[in-house]
Amino acid sequence: MQIIDFIASEVEFNEALDGDIVEVSFDEGSDQGVFDRTKCCVSISQNYEFSGAATVEWHDGEDYNGGSEVLSYRFTNDLFELITTDEVKFSVTHDCRKETYTKIEEFLQREFGYNSVTSS
Repeated sequence: MQIIDFIASEVEFNEALDGDIVEVSFDEGSDQGVFDRTKCCVSISQNYEFSGAATVEWHDGEDYNGGSEVLSYRFTNDLFELITTDEVKFSVTHDCRKETYTKIEEFLQREFGYNSVTSS
């Protein structure tokens, strides 16, 4: 299993089209261009206009990857852990605002149920 571990300096919850599209992102730093990124990030997005599972995309510090689905997750006040169906595990330390935390928590629970990552 590939493990991607980083500290997110930016945590965002974004909605578009009156909530039809939702994206949650954890980013180590966005001070780079799309083509010369060297920092990690992970995002989960859902388009409610179409049926289907939310998808996960990420940058591991070297390359972009994605199209995976969420297998399990754990979200606390300072940690976001995620395991994808492609056996990639993210361990992201964060310090997001309470309002953002609440929106992300509600989205994750709606999409995937309550926190579900088990210790390993």
